[in-house]
Amino acid sequence: MASYEFECHACSERFQVNAPMSEHENLKAHPPICPKCASHDTRQLVSLFSSKPASGY
Repeated sequence: MASYEFECHACSERFQVNAPMSEHENLKAHPPICPKCASHDTRQLVSLFSSKPASGY
């Protein structure tokens, strides 16, 4: 599961969406609505990549 950051152009709210990496292209084509103002005018932000090491290390 990956976490994608978005920003709303209408209210400037920043929010995260957790989705499988296979859904990334779909999120780019159809950005999620803003949870604060319900605007459809959102865009994905460039985020730093992070991961957790496998357990047992």
